[in-house]
Parts: sequence; C-alpha cells; structure tokens
Amino acid sequence: MANYNSAFTGAQIDAALALASSAVQPADIPTGPQGPQGETGPQGETGPQGETGPQGDTGPQGIQGPQGDTGPQGIQGPTGDTGPQGDTGPQGIQGPQGDTGPQGDTGPQGIQGPTGDTGPAGSDATVNATNVAAAGGVLSDPTGVTGADAITNIMRLTQAEYDAIVTPDASTIYAITDA
Repeated sequence: MANYNSAFTGAQIDAALALASSAVQPADIPTGPQGPQGETGPQGETGPQGETGPQGDTGPQGIQGPQGDTGPQGIQGPTGDTGPQGDTGPQGIQGPQGDTGPQGDTGPQGIQGPTGDTGPAGSDATVNATNVAAAGGVLSDPTGVTGADAITNIMRLTQAEYDAIVTPDASTIYAITDA
C-alpha cells in the first residue's frame, strides 16, 4: 500500500484507483491541454533511520596545517654533571681600597735592642719628703706593712668624671668633690 497525504485513508485511495483503472482506459479519455502545476504539498513525516553503510576507503593525505602556538614551559630537569675546569681568565682590574679593619691583637714581645748611649749626668738632688711635697708629689712609704701598696697619685674630681674612668688606677686616691 502507498503513502498519501490526503484526508482519505490510503486504503480508500487505493480502492478508488483500482476501480478507475478498470472502468476507463486512457485511450477512451479525450485529452486537453495540460493544466498548470499544482502547489507543492506539505512536508511528509521523516522516515526511519537507514542502516549505516560500509566503511569507505581512506582518503589521500591532506596538506600540512600551520605551525601551532608554543606550548607552556616544561618543568626543570635534574642538574647535570659538573663539566671540566675551564682555563683561568685574564687578571681583572684592581678594586677600590677597602675599609680599615679592626685593631689586631698585640704581637709578641720583641727582642731587646742594644744598650743606648749613656745619658748626661743628672743633678745631685736628694729625694725626701720636703722635695716631693715641693714638687706637688705624694710621698708614700708602704715599707714594713704586709700587703700594702704605695700611693703614687691623689686626684680631686666629680662623681660624673670618676664614673667616666674605664679602669681606675689602684695606686691613685680619688677624692669625689660633689658627694
């Protein structure tokens, strides 16, 4: 049975065609001029999907495409072996003078030098309490006292001046004036 796009069923149309073909023969029908083409009927329903055909032959190689963009940076590889020692390069220019370094430790005692010439003769002055006092000195005699040390200097100063002394002298008497 054929498919038709009509208000009649396919069976009704097929029956009418069979009846018409037996009743009238084409030779019996006078023919007139051909009428104008009728309007295109509406689109019929889509038929079922056909089976997939066999695989076709591989086509020829296409032309090479354009160069692609550069890819991202790869991860760093492991460090390689150390190469051989290179030749020594030329001497560089001298750099600027560096800062002076800190004071070094005192070196060892040197050997004693030769004896110097004899100096001129001194005066015949006698050292006694009167001469020491007249010269502004201090007379100190620790003789006969166990553990006593001689005093060689007496000094008058303020507390602030005394505090500024890094290491006071053990043989000096300090008189603080603002205490």
